[in-house]
Amino acid sequence: MDYLPPSVVSWLEGRIVISFAASWYSSSVALAVETFTGGLLVLLLAVGPPWPYLHRKPIKYLPARKAKMTSCKR
Repeated sequence: MDYLPPSVVSWLEGRIVISFAASWYSSSVALAVETFTGGLLVLLLAVGPPWPYLHRKPIKYLPARKAKMTSCKR
């Protein structure tokens, strides 16, 4: 499983609790599925697409150095 940031995990867990509580209160499994799916779609819209503002000022890294091959004699 891929790593998810703690804020995303807690938000997703919150959606699970809310959908469970809504289904328990209304005795409707369909409401639980709709509530969870709606929260998941909001999460995917917030996290999924590559937003253009992230590419306005790209980070420029130093070029990689070539490692020297040395032999160790003891």
